[in-house]
Amino acid sequence: MMMPGMERSSSDSIRPPRWAEAVLGLLVRSDEAESVSGDLIEEYRITVYPSRGRLRADVWYVRQVLGFMLRAPLICGLVLAALHCGRSLLDTFAPPVSWGPRSAVTTWSSIALFVFAGAWGAWRTGRARSGILVALVTYAIGSTLGLAFDVALYVSVIRHDPVKLYMFQLTGGWDEELGLPFMLSLIVAVLGTFGGMLGKLLGAARPRTAA
Repeated sequence: MMMPGMERSSSDSIRPPRWAEAVLGLLVRSDEAESVSGDLIEEYRITVYPSRGRLRADVWYVRQVLGFMLRAPLICGLVLAALHCGRSLLDTFAPPVSWGPRSAVTTWSSIALFVFAGAWGAWRTGRARSGILVALVTYAIGSTLGLAFDVALYVSVIRHDPVKLYMFQLTGGWDEELGLPFMLSLIVAVLGTFGGMLGKLLGAARPRTAA
């Protein structure tokens, strides 16, 4: 015979990955977090887990979280990728006499984009920590798409042209292409933190509608 409370305890033990729940909490507005999380957990326990088992249910839950995650930084990530691809095209087909001005434009544009992404994420959710996550995901999307573009450009154009191949190697080659994203992650996190604090301040200052 099942003791009182045993069924409730058993149900409470069926939970999605804790890290995914924590990430979800950073991606939705503070006044919506409880209801969104509750609805997903209820569907996870009642519908998904019994029919799919734990592994597939966890995959389902992570996919839901990814859906929330990509809403915020996807556009910023695409803009970052466009900046990267534009710079790669210019460096390949129109190398400058001096790299300084071009590098300055790329650097400051990226900085502004990461701060904006962090501020937007924090303003939307009301949590400064959301800014760090949104900035890092923005960076991951932009870097991945940019790297894919550079691989395609290298395979189709650069490796067949000795001059372009020399310029590619002179400006860092694959060591820079593959190593730089990891080196810059900490800087992106700092920029996301700054943007997150700014976004939270702006969110707190906006007028509240009466209930």
